[in-house]
Parts: sequence; structure tokens; C-alpha cells
Amino acid sequence: MIKEQSHVFVDTMIIIEAHRMGCWRALLNHYRLDTVQKCMEECETGNQHKRNFVPVDTRALQADLSPKSVRPVDIAAFTLRYPGAVDLDPGEKELLAYVLTLESGSYFICSCDRACLRAGFAVGLTDFFVSFEKLVNGTGQRAQLKEQYKKTWLETERTKLRLE
Repeated sequence: MIKEQSHVFVDTMIIIEAHRMGCWRALLNHYRLDTVQKCMEECETGNQHKRNFVPVDTRALQADLSPKSVRPVDIAAFTLRYPGAVDLDPGEKELLAYVLTLESGSYFICSCDRACLRAGFAVGLTDFFVSFEKLVNGTGQRAQLKEQYKKTWLETERTKLRLE
């Protein structure tokens, strides 16, 4: 069960969506958010020419999160456990590789990416995923979210993986 001050690892898409919605500070004040350096790079170097580009102050983000560096050996270990890791976005690959080095059950993962969830399932992390909607609601805020950020999307995708 996720509660206040839970340790939550977030990927690039979650960071950007939280900034777009204006709820980043609320999340930061409510949970112990974390990410990896590659996700920081993705926030900084995203497609800035897109019509709906969301700027993220990565200097402030760096101070807020102290992003983790991922050792090449940990990425290699993850790739050996899940050969499909080569197809993941670099930030998600590093995020999952880092999380696998932690003590089980001491964290949650928030990603709205189906490939990331599939990879998490393959390495036994499925139950550690939490929806963005659940995080936002936990701060007392409510928001109109795209489908992939909702709790029902995560539960449906998790069920599909278990039934395959």
C-alpha cells in the first residue's frame, strides 16, 4: 500500500506529466520521489519542437531528486534477466536496472509505459508498479488524466500480463 513518504521511482513521462499538470511540488512534498540520471537527461533533451512540449527545470529537478547513477554492470545484469531490455527507452531501462539493485519491497515504480510494465513483469517487479493517478490522488488533488496514467489502465495491463 502506498502512503505518505513512500519511496517512488518515476520515469521521464511521469516527471513531464506532473510538470504539465502543475502537481510536481505536491508529489514531491508527499512522497520520497526518485529517478535515475538517464531520465533527467530525457527530460532535458526531449523533443522541444513538439507543439505540446512541456519544459522541465532540470536544475531544480536535480536538486529535488539527486538522481541515481546506474552502473553498467547493473544494466548488463538487467539485460541478462530480460533480453527485451534492448528495446526499452534508455531511461526506463536504467530505472528498472537500478531498482533491481534495491532491497525488495522498499519502493514503488511509477511509469505509464506498457513496455516498462512488461519488462517489470518479466523480472518480478509487477506488484511494485503504482499508477500516476494513485499518486496524485494521494496528495489530495484530483485531475483529468489520459488513460495510461489511470489506475484502471495499470490494473488492466497487469492482468493481461498475468493471463498471457
